[in-house]
Amino acid sequence: MPIKILILGDINSMFILNYVKELKAKMNCEVDIFTNPIQPQGKEYVKQFIKYFDNIYEISKYNNEIISRIPKIRRILQIKNIANQIDNLGNYDICHIHYLEDIYGLIASQIVKKSKKLVISIYGSDFYRSKWWEKKIQHRIIKYAHKIIFINKQTLEEFSKYFKKIDKDKLKIKNYGLVTLRILRNIEHISKKDCKKYFNISTNSLIVTCGHNASQGNEHIKIIKSIEIVKHKLPDNILFLFPFTYGFVREYFLKVKGLLDKSNLNYRVLTDFLSDYEVAQLRKASDIMINLPISDQLSGSMQESLYTGNIVITGDWLPYKILEEKGIFMLKVSSVGEVGEKLLYSVNNLRNLKESCKRNSQIIWNISSWDKNINDWIHMYIELLQS
Repeated sequence: MPIKILILGDINSMFILNYVKELKAKMNCEVDIFTNPIQPQGKEYVKQFIKYFDNIYEISKYNNEIISRIPKIRRILQIKNIANQIDNLGNYDICHIHYLEDIYGLIASQIVKKSKKLVISIYGSDFYRSKWWEKKIQHRIIKYAHKIIFINKQTLEEFSKYFKKIDKDKLKIKNYGLVTLRILRNIEHISKKDCKKYFNISTNSLIVTCGHNASQGNEHIKIIKSIEIVKHKLPDNILFLFPFTYGFVREYFLKVKGLLDKSNLNYRVLTDFLSDYEVAQLRKASDIMINLPISDQLSGSMQESLYTGNIVITGDWLPYKILEEKGIFMLKVSSVGEVGEKLLYSVNNLRNLKESCKRNSQIIWNISSWDKNINDWIHMYIELLQS
């Protein structure tokens, strides 16, 4: 009989979509998802994956517009509505929470009744950016989990230190595969120049990719201000690329664009949705990637950039020890304000640094390809149900 899995998460997440696709390819299972509605911006992308879900249950909205305008009442109604929807779902072998929203703590009793085993995947910001009182609410569901999954050891250890009463044997490290790596391996015959041409970028341009999505957490504004300080020392052929294809918020976009217009930097902001194939070409077109989020577990975009030989500039506050331990070459800064000088150093030493980056490709493949990871997830599910 197939294992019945309920995912509590966002169907708009490429991690969840590709995870379910890989899972269904290798495991006899039925997968349902309880999710936020499909977003218009990525609708065409999500459509490709709908066939891998047995049922998709979208969170419904409360219809009384007048009452729902009052924040506190809206929140109460939202919690009650979600609790009722979960109550009406069937029963499952496994419930797997992807990204620990605090609301799951408020409806813990409804969730734990739905399955034999509960798995929680911590994505990073759900732990690092949650306030103390949100963590207190999260604990209401955390205490029921049979396994809590992390992408790296540092986050696991910090989580364990904070939630001291949680059994350490429940905490495990497992990696999500990156579908883009498989595409990149299949397009090795396509040159960097051809990838630049695809995006109508001059083949002589030196592309510096800033951040990996439209979230304010990527610190775009601080990055721009730091680069402005050294822009007179940078070569004229640099093109600064800002991927705003995911997590787009118009107000923040206009703020960033306004600053870029004043800076006189040669830039382009990408806002149109990109397919996985186009993402792969973008990674290959880029020469340098600046990855300085406030918090993270293990950025997929950064790993893809490392795979393609980009010089990656990242922060020493980020939990990337697993990459260093495996021998990955990266440049680090201690604050976002230092990135301008580090970029200047990268440009002035481009050839030697690119040579050092050549070893990164195989290491990233071994860490983060689906070929190397999906079986670990399947074994975890099977072992859980046997215990």
